[in-house]
Amino acid sequence: MDSYGTAKYQETNPGLFAIATFPFLFAVMFGDIGHGFIIFSAALYMILAERKLARQDLGEIMGQFFL
Repeated sequence: MDSYGTAKYQETNPGLFAIATFPFLFAVMFGDIGHGFIIFSAALYMILAERKLARQDLGEIMGQFFL
């Protein structure tokens, strides 16, 4: 906790705040990476399989994604 400096007498220690919020913020960041990877993988598949998908009847929902 040296990045915050040393708390003076009768000041609040920011270390408790950092300890309480770090796991939550790390979980949010890790979830964003996983979600981004899933979307990237789906987009990459659609790009690589573009010709095959263009010949198929995809239905309404998947057809919207492919347009």
